[in-house]
Parts: sequence; structure tokens; C-alpha cells
Amino acid sequence: MALFEATVKLVNRVRDKNGKPVPYTAYYGGDTVVIVDELRVPLGPARVIIHHSMYKQEPDTLYSSYRLGCPDLGLPCDPLTEEEVNRLELVDRDLLGPDRQFGAKDRFGRALKPVKKVYHAMRNDPLTIPDPGSGDGAFAGTYGEPKKPE
Repeated sequence: MALFEATVKLVNRVRDKNGKPVPYTAYYGGDTVVIVDELRVPLGPARVIIHHSMYKQEPDTLYSSYRLGCPDLGLPCDPLTEEEVNRLELVDRDLLGPDRQFGAKDRFGRALKPVKKVYHAMRNDPLTIPDPGSGDGAFAGTYGEPKKPE
């Protein structure tokens, strides 16, 4: 049985116009880690963090490209430009056929265009909700004496 878990080196590949690293914020297990240049982490969390750094995917082979490199896992560590990784879509649309390129018409005659809205639903619920039991003095989830009506 191994006393310590093996670690691998994660390399931040993204560089700005001046060649300086662009910090990458990684999330794992409810914790946040900022990777500026490189970081050593255990193998399990490294695989999750690398997968979350995906910025491009080929449509047919599903081969993925990542913002983070790892020499221990055979992932490339060559630098990437910031413009290359800031994309509208994960799929590499340049590798799709002409019928699936932006500007092509679908079967309803609509032209394909990039979606610019946020995919997750916006919250419309109020920030404060009145306590439904406040009229009779009963409060859900509280202990002690009931509140006396005013």
C-alpha cells in the first residue's frame, strides 16, 4: 500500500498578447484553485480539472483540446493564445460540412447563427419570501416559544 498518492503536474497553456500566463480558475470538491503557471495535484482531481478546461472539440471524433496540459498524462503543454480559447462554441464548426456552417439555411429557411444568450435559466424568484406561518406564530424550522402576535 502506497503511503502517499502520486501527483501529476498541470500546466496552464493560455498566454496573453505579451506572453504572460492568463490565470485559470479550477473548481474541485467545492474548492477553488487558481493555476497561474503550473500546479501539482493528485491524479484523480487532475483528470477532473483537465476535463473542465476543455475549450474545443472535434465534431466527428470528439477529440478534445484543453487549456491545461499535463506531461505525465501525455497531454500537450505548448502555449495557446487567449483569442484561441475564448470561443462561442465548444464544437469546432470549421470541421463541419457546409450545411452546418453559420449562415447555412436549415429546413425551415432560418440561417444558422451563434447563440449569444446564456444557456442557464435566469432566477425570477424574489430574494425575500414572507414567512407563511407568521400570522399564527408558527415558524417552520425554529425552536423555542412561538412568536406572539403584535
